[in-house]
Amino acid sequence: MPRSWILWILASLGLLMVITLLNGEIRLMPTSMSFSLKTRDGRWVSNEQVEDLEQKALLKHWDGSWTTGINIGVYVGTSCIFLDKLLEKNDAKASTACVDTNVNIQPTLQENLRLNHRHVHNLNGLLAELSHCPAEMTVVDHVEPKRIGNETLTPGKPGMPASFEGMGDRGGLPDTFVIERCYTVNFVRELFAGHMPQVWFIDIDGFLPSLYQQIHEAFDDPSVELILYERDRPYSAPGKASTVAGQSDHVWEAQYRDMEDGFKRQGFRALQCDNIMWGIWVWRRGGPSFTIHLWLLLGWMACLVSMCLLSDLLVPPKVKKWPVPVWRLLVLLCWRMVYEALPSLPVNMTDPITGLDCTWICIHHGLAFAISNFLFLYVAVLWPLAKALALRTWAMHPFWLPWVLFTAIAESQLLLGFLLHALLRAPAVPPVGSLCFGPGPQQSMWELSVGTTLALSLGLLLFVEMQPERPPPV
Repeated sequence: MPRSWILWILASLGLLMVITLLNGEIRLMPTSMSFSLKTRDGRWVSNEQVEDLEQKALLKHWDGSWTTGINIGVYVGTSCIFLDKLLEKNDAKASTACVDTNVNIQPTLQENLRLNHRHVHNLNGLLAELSHCPAEMTVVDHVEPKRIGNETLTPGKPGMPASFEGMGDRGGLPDTFVIERCYTVNFVRELFAGHMPQVWFIDIDGFLPSLYQQIHEAFDDPSVELILYERDRPYSAPGKASTVAGQSDHVWEAQYRDMEDGFKRQGFRALQCDNIMWGIWVWRRGGPSFTIHLWLLLGWMACLVSMCLLSDLLVPPKVKKWPVPVWRLLVLLCWRMVYEALPSLPVNMTDPITGLDCTWICIHHGLAFAISNFLFLYVAVLWPLAKALALRTWAMHPFWLPWVLFTAIAESQLLLGFLLHALLRAPAVPPVGSLCFGPGPQQSMWELSVGTTLALSLGLLLFVEMQPERPPPV
């Protein structure tokens, strides 16, 4: 067996050991999800057109071991159906509960559930702690269900409906939420055989912090493994002022941070986060610290290698004789265009490494894309540059000289980029985490790495033009 193959095998085994020691996970096959549903005005749309950000986040961080889930804030059923289909892929006997307050949405919701062959626990009402259930509603505290289509109801005297104004369809039409039932945390626990559901998919327009204050003990249950929500705020109906919805983003952000501190105390860690309002947040307890989607990583690698080989074929023969293949920097521009065109639904093709968005390195989005750019720059351009510099510096150079030059240049680029960001781009009056201001130091490191690599390459080319080439070592 050739020595290069032995080195590749040893390097792969070493990488697997590192991933295992860091509590990482490798997935070999993708998970896909696509379906259609009706909107309230009768239009047929793809699930990719409604609540797409939430679906993308859930698909990226999905685990094949989950079998129970709850969706709070169902609307026409996109997130409910999406969650139930994913759970069913894991286990045909999986169980899903979908909670929505608006009784007017039920005809459309139940039609979409029926058309997609879903048999979920459709809970039309509030979810609250027993002491917070309004007295005029029917309180559902125990499971005594009878099945009516896709709806799980509990017999009893009908409560007095309560209503409030909210926002209807995405066109901004007003809607009245008529609420007749209040389901308790105890009811949900009994519905899932004495445990809380593993996955919580929540979209309730800013009311999550107050709901968490009521039912925070539910998340102490070790069965709860994943929580996904959007950091949104309540909407107010057109033409109507709302004291709650009128509060500033700073007030709402403080409420969310207080809730998120509670998640941390309960043992959850953030897999996906954003330091501004309206971002999608994902929290997980247990499981791997990060996940590598091997099939996608290999696909990215094949794409970059193909574009690199194609660029080498297209350049003129005279240019190929350059000591540094500086033309390969153009591949990075093409790769960026390809990356921006990659879809996240129905298959996640944008994140081969998930779970590391919220680490101290300040890269909150596109970590794998950043790594792919740096690796290509190092392997395709900087390493040939280091070898050419070593040859021009010392014709009979020792084998370690290119490695020393390569390491010195790469580390200097990263250090200078970090200092550039800290001194010139971070705020003068730093808040907490000011080094992560804007895109963080990664962008400055990247810009300086590309700029200095290009400058050194052009400088070496000019030097070669001015002097005759030295003979290669014997």
